[in-house]
Amino acid sequence: MKIKYAQLALDEIPRLLSSQDRNPFSPSYGSFNREFWHTRTKCFPDSIAQFGTLSLALIFAHKFPGGEEYYQNKEIKKWTLAGIINWMKIQHADGSYDEFYPNERGWAGPTGFLLYAILRSYEVLEKNFPANLKDDFFEAVKRSAWFLATREESGVLANHHAMALLPIYQSYYHLKDHDPLFAEKLLQKFNERLAVFISYCYDEGWCLEYDGVDPGYLSGTVSFLSKMQRYMTGEEPWTEKIQNIINKAVDFSSFFFYPNGSFGGTLGSRQTLHFYAHGYELQAQRNGLARAMANFGLESLAQGKVVPPTIQDDRYFLYRTGEFLEAYIDYQENDNLPQLPCQSPANFEKFFPQAKIFIKNTPKYYILLNLAKGGVLKVFNKESKKLFFSDDGLVATLDNGQRMSTQWIGEEYKINRSDKTLEVSGNFHQIPYKYFTPLTFSAFIIFMVLTGWNARVADVIKGVIRNLLMTKSSASTISFTRKFIFADDKITVINDLASRVKVIYLRVGGQFASRYVPQSRYFQQEELANKYWDIKNPDFSQPIEVNCNFITTDISLNQD
Repeated sequence: MKIKYAQLALDEIPRLLSSQDRNPFSPSYGSFNREFWHTRTKCFPDSIAQFGTLSLALIFAHKFPGGEEYYQNKEIKKWTLAGIINWMKIQHADGSYDEFYPNERGWAGPTGFLLYAILRSYEVLEKNFPANLKDDFFEAVKRSAWFLATREESGVLANHHAMALLPIYQSYYHLKDHDPLFAEKLLQKFNERLAVFISYCYDEGWCLEYDGVDPGYLSGTVSFLSKMQRYMTGEEPWTEKIQNIINKAVDFSSFFFYPNGSFGGTLGSRQTLHFYAHGYELQAQRNGLARAMANFGLESLAQGKVVPPTIQDDRYFLYRTGEFLEAYIDYQENDNLPQLPCQSPANFEKFFPQAKIFIKNTPKYYILLNLAKGGVLKVFNKESKKLFFSDDGLVATLDNGQRMSTQWIGEEYKINRSDKTLEVSGNFHQIPYKYFTPLTFSAFIIFMVLTGWNARVADVIKGVIRNLLMTKSSASTISFTRKFIFADDKITVINDLASRVKVIYLRVGGQFASRYVPQSRYFQQEELANKYWDIKNPDFSQPIEVNCNFITTDISLNQD
């Protein structure tokens, strides 16, 4: 089965190489950002594209099944080194990198994860790395590592903190012999950054992503921390803390593999569908549940249930390709696997009060409800292994064209729970839709070119953009109470609404995503059977009731 990791990754190598400027006479030689060097539709190189360097290093150093032609190939080695040199070339003086726009000076996303990939490429190449390049290479490593260690971004993304910790410690590991004084200072900063990261981790096993839990990025956190453990001796004072965080994260994330093979999705704060497999493979020897998750994820991957690199953006397929190659290398045999929660035949209920997520399992159905997100409900049929019903909340269109939704994480949301009933109440939140026009885009680029050299300005702009597109939304004057009643044979969702503004359209139920997140909204087969109701000029004087009947398998809407 593990060969699927290699197959999916190797299928992307021609795409990856086509993305790279392989012309040694070109000033952009080694760049993987084809939009910059070839189509000329970008005015700056997207640095995160250089993550492709790691995949080339791996296929050069390891003989993957089906990838024998790449193994020890001199051209692959040249292009790998060209990727590393290009990474050095496009670095800002402070060690940072740009991803989405000029002078972005991104923190963990472009600078941190990219530093890991480049340093890992150096490790993989070993004796094939040119001696005359090492001094300049490690100077670039020091700049990026120090930038990561002394800076931070606005908003709380725990996976970004784990993503930064990984290359900071990885850099320390390499620099303690190359430049011991600098390495010691870097280790002190690492300890400070580690304390900040730990403060974002909850006892339930999840780590904060903006304002809630996101299973997809939690699997990323497991992967980043597990990669970091490869550079640890096991005697570090925080060894046990890191392992405890990983173990709890594995346990928590196990609830979010579903009977249909998918993972995460709109239940999460960032609605991501990806599963970072490598960390679970690294944990497999010491954690049976991690081994079971890696195996389940691999089977789902083979069936096209977990998002493959094929359908991801040019920016992100590079992540998956390298992740799968490393997962193949560190694959563990999967014997005597424990059951995942969704595989259990037993009746059980689980409520996570910090995450505000309720899970109910029966022999035939697996049910999850995220109250923190306004009541996002997923019901899976375990016999057919299909999504039986998804109620991602309500969407209202006002007479002025604005769109509001209950699918948000509102600070004002109130949660009530009794034996058979769970309830969330609050206000609809405006769904932010922000687009550039040619004029505003030109003005923005000019502004960043003129002012982005200042790191403080770059940080402020990054925070403003994140707030506008992702985290900030004004509460509307449409209030709601969503009550979820669980019986043995059905689930009833009662929506009580009140509005002081004119609502001309209401969508009830179905699957949709309200928050902008770059690594989300990839197509899933289950969307073809999306079940929802459109109500024009809705009457809020009576509750809107949805019934999901397990006996008749009928899903109906009732509005008296």
